[in-house]
Amino acid sequence: MKISQQRQNCAALIENEFADMKQVALPVEYFGRAQNTIAHLGFAITISSTQAGESRQRTQAALVNKMQIIFAYRLRPHSLLVDLDAATDREENIIRAILDNQGNISTPKTQLRYMSTARDFADSLEYVVLTIEFQTMHQLEN
Repeated sequence: MKISQQRQNCAALIENEFADMKQVALPVEYFGRAQNTIAHLGFAITISSTQAGESRQRTQAALVNKMQIIFAYRLRPHSLLVDLDAATDREENIIRAILDNQGNISTPKTQLRYMSTARDFADSLEYVVLTIEFQTMHQLEN
């Protein structure tokens, strides 16, 4: 499976599982820079790096990719803690959906593992931007 196909499959899964989330057409690097351009529950997916896997590479290369799902969650001034709890609940639901539906994202020969989550707050406290990181491992296609 191609790296681009993994990203596309993951985006389709999120849109199917969470009807209120939509993929935004911004590069992932712009999340958190310009709050007015980020919609509540807008998300982006990137495969930010690829490196060689720890296996022999005579005929096929094993690839290890860092896949990041980034989404914004709006924080209301008078409901900050309630919205923060809702954002972290959504984070957990996305992780569960990805891990439960690995077969829809990749091939049986691909491994997908949750690695970490980072939460960054806008200076205005208008949004929290959550970055969920997964590691995928697969063989390079011929």
